[in-house]
Amino acid sequence: KTILFALVDLFTAALVWFLFYVYRLITIEDAKLVFKGSFLLSLAVLPFVWVLLYGIQGTYLDIRRRYRLKTLKLTFYGALIGSSIIFFGFLLNDFVSDYTQFYTLFLVYFALHFGCTLIPRIISTTIYVKKIHKGKIGFNTIIIGGSSKALEILEDIQNLKQNPGYKFIGYININGSDLMLDDHMQYLGHIDNLDEILQN
Repeated sequence: KTILFALVDLFTAALVWFLFYVYRLITIEDAKLVFKGSFLLSLAVLPFVWVLLYGIQGTYLDIRRRYRLKTLKLTFYGALIGSSIIFFGFLLNDFVSDYTQFYTLFLVYFALHFGCTLIPRIISTTIYVKKIHKGKIGFNTIIIGGSSKALEILEDIQNLKQNPGYKFIGYININGSDLMLDDHMQYLGHIDNLDEILQN
């Protein structure tokens, strides 16, 4: 899933640079649409710069625990920082008739990148979250303790309208006699053997 996420970002960055190049030629430079060698080179290089930036940002870490608000924040700040770097590194020396056009170019590039990157990410995250809520995808979870309180917590979680994503693989008891979860899940051992249990 992480590789697919990165590949979509590569495609999105290339698409945004193409759209931005067309916009700049037609609107700002009032020139014919000609794809020069410098454009093709930047089209091949910039998407990897974006993926590197997102990697440094931590965008591709633990994608399974991504939620929509976190996706929105990561995309916004990543697009803002990346657009600033690329604008000052690649576009600041471009010819403009009015310096206010620099602000326009920056805002257009940022808006294009933020919007085009956010849409597939939100769609992907929404699909993934729905799978979690339906119980199709879950995170392996161990309950520590097997008392009546642990049983009550388990029942509360199971009675939620939307599955929070916990996939209970078993429980660990604490005092040796708290075994009330035996009828609900596998007994994994005592808390003293926690390290060994987690390794297995």
